[in-house]
Amino acid sequence: MSNLLSRRVFIYRALALALLPNIALTREIDGITMDEKAVFENGAQLQLVGAGKFHFFFLSVYMCGLYLPPRDTWGSSPLKNDTSRRITLVMLRESSAGQFLWGLNKGLANNSSASELQSISEQLDTLRGTVRNIRVLGRGRRVDIDYTPETGTRIFVDGRVVGNAIMGKALNDALLRVWIGKRPLDNGLKEALLG
Repeated sequence: MSNLLSRRVFIYRALALALLPNIALTREIDGITMDEKAVFENGAQLQLVGAGKFHFFFLSVYMCGLYLPPRDTWGSSPLKNDTSRRITLVMLRESSAGQFLWGLNKGLANNSSASELQSISEQLDTLRGTVRNIRVLGRGRRVDIDYTPETGTRIFVDGRVVGNAIMGKALNDALLRVWIGKRPLDNGLKEALLG
């Protein structure tokens, strides 16, 4: 009788868990939480591939997470397909737009050829203008740099869109190479992002 009762309790609990709304699981790294999944408006479901800290000399500047479709769709080449992606930054210290752009420009120059950068110069100007309009990113602010083939690259600060969408996969490829290219801003961070 007790076996029958325990089976029923197990079944009821399993049913109750199945009926609960989906709760976003998170990963905590040094006190910063990153969602394990990102769901975009176009229905794309991205997984947190990896996360780590960006260091500038001895300073921890931000926590960074990389979201991509399942690994079996891209293997060893995250930029291969024209699919949705996200980079999430959580600021660990205040950073001005000028400081952020300095790192961004360095990462772009180190990981894209002059001709590649020239071909996306208008998109880069728009992106830099958006970053300048943010002015300052204080400690704890969350920045999502989202890309979908339909809408291009969009920047969100604490969940609110900033500036206009910027079309083109080439721009987003160049942006992602800042963190995961051949000469990334932080090699340790690249390893953490790619899992």
